[in-house]
Amino acid sequence: MPERVAVGNATVERGEMKKGVIRGVELFNNVSVDIPVLVLNGAKEGPTLLLMSTQHGTEIQGIEVIRRVMREHLRPEGLRGAVIAVPVGNPLAFMHHQYLSWIDNLDVGGVRADRPEGNTTERLAHALWKEAWSKANLIVNIHCNTRPDSLIYQRIEVGNEATRGKLEKMAKAFGVTTIVSDEAPQKDSLPTLENLATTAGIPVILEELIDGRWIS
Repeated sequence: MPERVAVGNATVERGEMKKGVIRGVELFNNVSVDIPVLVLNGAKEGPTLLLMSTQHGTEIQGIEVIRRVMREHLRPEGLRGAVIAVPVGNPLAFMHHQYLSWIDNLDVGGVRADRPEGNTTERLAHALWKEAWSKANLIVNIHCNTRPDSLIYQRIEVGNEATRGKLEKMAKAFGVTTIVSDEAPQKDSLPTLENLATTAGIPVILEELIDGRWIS
């Protein structure tokens, strides 16, 4: 963890927390749609954790989870490492309460994240990768089932030897039902956020909460 953590327009020294934005996309009417971010840089050396919610615009409970974690539970003076928190990973979907981006009907986690000049959702994905995902050592991607009778579960991909051990430890720490995939990453896989992270040796665990349409 560096002495200073810079994410979007937030530059945070040791022992500080700041909020800011990651520059996202500009629409045809010159309206800028940016990605909100909170950054907490602990007073002690350690890894950088990324928390992201609302990759899908109707899955909103993770927003409140992140607010409570960052505002109520963590204190920089007692933290080893840093936390980057993105409460709304796809603001284009969130602003219209739709599952996918309203402007092109695409999933920010399912498109290429290596194209800064790509389509609208690809540019959002690239901004997330460049400013947040690529700067983390561990990633928790928070989703929500929209059915209230669903179970809380998590998913890990253990086909990559570089991330398997860390993912198994993360899954044990959360302690909920775990879906495990041992399929090895393919060289020709689409460079999505998760695939880019896996290639870079960054473990990504997906947490699936319940009843994601409301904050409860």
